[in-house]
Amino acid sequence: MSDLSHKASGAPFGTMEFLRIGIHTSISGSLEKAALKAAELGANTFQIFSSSPRMWRPSVPAKDDIVAMRRARERLDLRPLVIHVNYLVNLASLDPVIRERSITSFRGELERAAAIGAEYLVTHPGNYRGLAVDQAIAAFVTLRDKSKQSPALRDELREFVAKKIGALARPDDILFSADLPKTRSGKIMRRLLRDIAEGRALGDTTTLADPNVVASLRDEYEDKEG
Repeated sequence: MSDLSHKASGAPFGTMEFLRIGIHTSISGSLEKAALKAAELGANTFQIFSSSPRMWRPSVPAKDDIVAMRRARERLDLRPLVIHVNYLVNLASLDPVIRERSITSFRGELERAAAIGAEYLVTHPGNYRGLAVDQAIAAFVTLRDKSKQSPALRDELREFVAKKIGALARPDDILFSADLPKTRSGKIMRRLLRDIAEGRALGDTTTLADPNVVASLRDEYEDKEG
């Protein structure tokens, strides 16, 4: 890992002043000890877990520990700090329980990274765990101006997602819709939209503000596929 902030100081490329050589250290003793261990082993950047990597329930770092680590980093020029996300996180899972836990856990990782002062967060999107390859990403898009719907816009949106998030996130299908089902639970809305995209019978729609929205979406999708 290279750090370009040394460029202004005039340090030539290839020197130890410019290079960033890192290591993963444990926070089991404290955040400060993780930083000190990295420096002791000759590193000038390092990676940590912000909590146990094999538990859903996170630990919360103490404010004093955060301050102590920040001081150690400044004193020892340890930068950037990288946090590796919990191993259990699987943002690609279609299992509603695992996905909900993963989203909650990932949000916690972001919050702890901001609190600790980490510059980077490493995560893995996860995997579909044996689901069919044709269960690709389908995106439902509501436009402010419905007249702008076009095949060209679909292609533009696919490429925008691929550029901003990555090629693996490029939607296989995009459906322009006038509205989306409104419910208190995002999990219920995702299930209904997945049922529509995969051509399955719709589940319970009694909690929706307007069940007709889902029926309309299904008809639109079937017309498009047909």
